[in-house]
Amino acid sequence: MRTPRNSNFSPESLLIPFDVMKFGSEEDPCFGKLFDLSTPECQNCGDQEQCSILFFSKVKKQRLLFEKNNPVKDLEIDKLEFKEEIKSYIARKLKQGFKKSKIPNLVYKKFKIKIKIEDYGF
Repeated sequence: MRTPRNSNFSPESLLIPFDVMKFGSEEDPCFGKLFDLSTPECQNCGDQEQCSILFFSKVKKQRLLFEKNNPVKDLEIDKLEFKEEIKSYIARKLKQGFKKSKIPNLVYKKFKIKIKIEDYGF
């Protein structure tokens, strides 16, 4: 939840331009930290485009770091779900005379999953 903004600014302080080097730093109250277009503060802000770019780049870095440290479970589920079907598909292609080096490409085209043929016992 956001803290209310301080409305006790003197008119003279509004004439001093904001230091651009403070964007995204600890001294900046919200730029790139609290982006949410459902709030009136963000809807009225003139820097919402730049703020959104900075915010989402920070979120992307956090997501990539999380995915690097934690294996992605949904890809593993896909491989397990289609394991028997992929195994029979590989066996059919081998009977048809395809080389083992070509089969991973055929599996990717059909199932959209990258495999190693050795993992399936061939």
